[in-house]
Amino acid sequence: MMIATLPEVAFANRYRGSAGVVPHRHVGAELVLVRRGRCRMRVGATILEAGPGDLAVLPARIPHQQDDLGEVETDYAEFSAPAGLFGDRPRTIAVGQDGLAGAWMRQLTEMERSPATEPQRSGLCLALLEHLASVERRTASRRTLHPGVAATLQLMESDLAAQRSVAGLCRCAGLSASHLSALFRQQIGCGPLAWLQRRRLRLAGRLLIDPSRPVTEVASVCGYADANYFARHFRRRFGCTPSEWRRRGPAAGPTADSGDIDP
Repeated sequence: MMIATLPEVAFANRYRGSAGVVPHRHVGAELVLVRRGRCRMRVGATILEAGPGDLAVLPARIPHQQDDLGEVETDYAEFSAPAGLFGDRPRTIAVGQDGLAGAWMRQLTEMERSPATEPQRSGLCLALLEHLASVERRTASRRTLHPGVAATLQLMESDLAAQRSVAGLCRCAGLSASHLSALFRQQIGCGPLAWLQRRRLRLAGRLLIDPSRPVTEVASVCGYADANYFARHFRRRFGCTPSEWRRRGPAAGPTADSGDIDP
């Protein structure tokens, strides 16, 4: 059964303090998301430096300790996962605090204090681990990109709804408009603003599946202040209006991910 392949969550909790955490070890692996402050984690012979938005992966059965550099707040969870699902070598993953990883770590700690069933906790942990693996794959692929392109992608992805200008993207990349555009077309396949629009519309396609969300709300969340402007671009991209997409379902036309370039 599917349940047999799910990870098992031993516990999840929150930490706040400045005294650090004494050396200890766990039967399972541990995830530690730093919410505030900075700390240094000694994991066997490895030292991890972590600040806000960094998630540390601590292997099972390896002694580790946490040295706080001032006041620190973290969410942490211990889990056991099937072999091959998620590597637990010591490392940090930059996930930020407002994305899926931050939300799901917080939910795991809240489930510790609620009557959530084990399948619910395990299912959420599975989603978190697969998301982290996806973040790491994307990060690895972007190491081959020009630093200015990688910085621009990170900026745009940090808030898809934010209004971006070519001048602002150039400042982020430290490049001229012509150089940034040429690099994007060479390494990504389209210009930076075209990439941003594709990502916004891809997100819109997913959000529209939820019938409780008004189309105007989806447009706003995806960075379109004008719902009619949003609808025109959505139709140009997917061959139907947002309302038609919702009624007929994504299977009626191109998927929200088709043709998107996402390094």
